[in-house]
Amino acid sequence: MVNLGGGTIDSRRTASYVKGAAILLIVIDHYALHYFSRFATRYDLAWLGYGLASIFFVISGNGIMHSLQRRLSESRLTPRLAARFYLDRALRIYPLYFLALLVTPHYNTDMLMLGHLDYRSLNIYLASPFVSGPNFFWFVHCLVQCYLLAPFLFLLFKRLGIRLFLWINLALIMMSSVTTFIFFAVAPQAGAARLLNAFVIQPNLAAGLFCGNIFLFALGMLIPSLLAEQRDRFNSRPALVLAVAGLTAITLTMRFGHFEVRSLLSPLLLFSLMLVCLFALGTRPRLPFPRLVSTVGDHSLPVYLLHIAFFVALGQAGIVHDGSFLSAGIALILLPAFLLYCIYVEKGLELLRRGFARQVVTQT
Repeated sequence: MVNLGGGTIDSRRTASYVKGAAILLIVIDHYALHYFSRFATRYDLAWLGYGLASIFFVISGNGIMHSLQRRLSESRLTPRLAARFYLDRALRIYPLYFLALLVTPHYNTDMLMLGHLDYRSLNIYLASPFVSGPNFFWFVHCLVQCYLLAPFLFLLFKRLGIRLFLWINLALIMMSSVTTFIFFAVAPQAGAARLLNAFVIQPNLAAGLFCGNIFLFALGMLIPSLLAEQRDRFNSRPALVLAVAGLTAITLTMRFGHFEVRSLLSPLLLFSLMLVCLFALGTRPRLPFPRLVSTVGDHSLPVYLLHIAFFVALGQAGIVHDGSFLSAGIALILLPAFLLYCIYVEKGLELLRRGFARQVVTQT
């Protein structure tokens, strides 16, 4: 068993900060998409949102690795422990997810279909890993897919070790890159391409890389062990700056490059995201407003799921208007109230989750 100790608390705070910074930028990005639509369309800010969301899969993999290590520190993975892991994840995600589906206005055709119970809408309500959710709900489906595979990835990591696990992921990422290029560039109308597209969650993630979210999650699961064994190597601010610069260069190249360029650089994008998170957690740099941003990161899921409803509510109340900088300032002033709402909603659901979990444990 790999020891994941050493600096866990500080690394956890840094991870929360990274998530908090990412979700705040996503909120700003989505506000621009709704209320500065011409500017957002001109500069394709939707692409920025996908990139920021990619960070969450790396950080989630890191957090899940710590969680599984704590659960299995003195025992092996049994069906009962796996069931408890899945139940815990489900109770953390689905109440918030259902609440978001309930309060988010049905403002386009993708959301209107949820009013009719059929195969696709049922899969959306269940956050099925075999369909992509409408609008920003794609993220929940991607996250569920990662959580379903997490125990198996953990067992694979235990058996293979750090190096072999990393090399296998590298090989699979390269294969995925080639597959993506072949089926979406060379033969986009082929039956195999349509089949793969039907079973891959959010193909736009990681510039179209098949299963990019899973690879990011798996790479994130490597971070705790790398920090435990070689923390001094990853405690380097110059290396963190270089990693951020490299990620920026790759992102900009992919942003303005053709599909062939994006396909070739997708593996580098995944590893650069992982390296930025690795050096950030290893270095633990001092960052502005640490308590505030980390608190937002601790409650990033409700912020993500409910922020569109917040924007639409402001619009329906006549508080914000399209293309108005004054409206943007008002929304910014009201944002702390929304963040407090999200915190209390999650805390309330957490109390219900703990009570339900205790009942299940007692009964079993």
